[in-house]
Amino acid sequence: MKMYPRFAIVMLAFMFVIALAPPLAHPQQNAAEALKSVEAALTTSISDGLVREFTFCELRAATWGRYDVAVRVGKNAMQDSQPRIFQITKGKFNQKADPDTSVKLAKVEGKGDVVFASKEDAFARGVPFFISDATLSPTELTYSVHSNPAVPVARAFFMMEFRSQHMSGTALEARKPLSSKPEPQARTFKLSSPLKPEDENRFDIVTELANHQGCLVSNTIDLNALLKAAPAK
Repeated sequence: MKMYPRFAIVMLAFMFVIALAPPLAHPQQNAAEALKSVEAALTTSISDGLVREFTFCELRAATWGRYDVAVRVGKNAMQDSQPRIFQITKGKFNQKADPDTSVKLAKVEGKGDVVFASKEDAFARGVPFFISDATLSPTELTYSVHSNPAVPVARAFFMMEFRSQHMSGTALEARKPLSSKPEPQARTFKLSSPLKPEDENRFDIVTELANHQGCLVSNTIDLNALLKAAPAK
């Protein structure tokens, strides 16, 4: 067998460089660091506590879900009384003056879904809960909730979001809170009537803000997709 000394030296040098290279940052660390910067910017800019928390929730969800979002915050909620736009665009946070002075507190534009292929992917981004195994009969929804051990949450809730041609809103299951647990949690939600395929319906796990709105802490599940997948009666 012939030896190639020069090739061997190059390969050893390459292996040495790899050994000295710093390890790549974990996705959860990257997302966490980015969100710390977002939270710090909101803390110094927004004076209203509820608006600040609401804005952070929307920007955090966009960071997790990798979609663009903008939150317009009115002058009444700002430290300097100047309306601003806080946004996530292509994964980057930025803020700018808002020429629209009609917003009183906060307005969201461009809301999307937080979707992951697995709980490992969700947990790597720092998401506290992952919903799996969701099935829907005409009026009964069953699903499982997995908890991220690195991000424990003491009190969270199921929330359904619905949007039709004439109305939209959310339904928070306030009487059945859940908390982080080592084992998967089997859950059931009873619908008052079957869903309409022409409407937009989804559900997720949230924490509750002071105004009873939800702050996303899980992936989102498209109920219309479950409705299409349900066996015909």
